[in-house]
This record gives sequence, structure tokens and C-alpha cells, in this order.
Amino acid sequence: MTRAPLRGLYLIADDALLPARDPGAAVAPLLAAGVALVQYRCKHDDARARGTGRRARAASLQSACARAGVPFIVNDDVELARAIGADGVHLGRDDAPPAHA
Repeated sequence: MTRAPLRGLYLIADDALLPARDPGAAVAPLLAAGVALVQYRCKHDDARARGTGRRARAASLQSACARAGVPFIVNDDVELARAIGADGVHLGRDDAPPAHA
């Protein structure tokens, strides 16, 4: 299946700026306003970012995006993207090779 190119606002949901509980609810108004894609980004390594808290926040965002019909990708973390059923993963130059994803 060929998908048309995405057009519109590409939202980067940075974990450091999201509420600890239910970040999906925080981005829901943006999804309703027409955001075309959401990328979850977590670049810090602290207690809040580790373990199930990070996974729960990513899953909350993924769920909100799925309800809105908006693609959701995870930044730099292939395993997290797989675990929550994300639509994709963003891999930078210093991340895992695309073949790994």
C-alpha cells in the first residue's frame, strides 16, 4: 500500500515537557487541531525516564494518536516502539541501524 506524503504539523512530544500522568490527554487538543504526526522524545536519563513510567507515557501518547488516526513514532528506542505498537521509530545517525528496526 502506498501512503500519501504527510503534510502539516509534526509534533515532537518531549518527555521533559509532558505531564507525568496522562500525556495523551495533554496532546489531545493538538491532535484535534490537525497535527499530522507525533514523535515521542526522551533524551534524559533519570528515574522518571526509566522503567514502566516511560513506557506508560509512550503508550498514553500512542493511544491518543491511534484514537485520532495520527501516526505515532518513538525517538531512538526500537524496543519501546515495538513494545507499545508504535507506527515507527526515528533513528538518528548515532542510533541503531535501520536494519535493526
